Amino acid sequence: MKRNGVEYDEEAIALEMERGDDAVGVQVTARKAMVGSLDDPVQIGNVSKKACLSVKNVPKVAKILAKYDLEDELETALAAAITHEMALGKASKWHGYLESLPEQGEPVPLLWPEPFLEALNGTDLLDKVMEDREVCKAAWEGAVYPLLRDALGAKGSSGLGGKQGLATYMKAVSFATSRAFYVDSEHLEALVPLADMFNHKVLSLRPPGKGIAT
Repeated sequence: MKRNGVEYDEEAIALEMERGDDAVGVQVTARKAMVGSLDDPVQIGNVSKKACLSVKNVPKVAKILAKYDLEDELETALAAAITHEMALGKASKWHGYLESLPEQGEPVPLLWPEPFLEALNGTDLLDKVMEDREVCKAAWEGAVYPLLRDALGAKGSSGLGGKQGLATYMKAVSFATSRAFYVDSEHLEALVPLADMFNHKVLSLRPPGKGIAT
């Protein structure tokens, strides 16, 4: 993280990857007592803007947004940038950070498996989830996939064909909608390594009927 401009006080906090049968995520643990307030804050970390996964920081995506009419579709554009970096794999400067995120995406309703969705039968939320899925599919097929083929080239985008590509994009959407922070007027919404770890708990998914706990 330090190489990419992310630093934290290792005497104050520890970052530990939690992976188990039903939990995944990075656990932030305090190493010592810290007392602060809005008037007298305690700094425990620093994230440079170059470390943020924003559209601006993925220039191959940023420079062709207008070509695909996505310059005003901020959430879709960010998800496209995240998908671009996921497709690059180890070649992405954010590879380590992306690897620390839930492998199947954030467990938001958009990505719930069918047994979980059955619990929503008869509710407006189920209609909303199905509508969101259709919107994602339309955005992927109509703009995001063509953009990524343009940005990555035929070889780089080969792994995004078929259902796998849409699944990867929806995973990126789950990150963009649940983890993004507003950075500034240039970077807009972006994934901010380290900062989003304080905004999430290690996730634990339980079978239908027992709820979803965090």
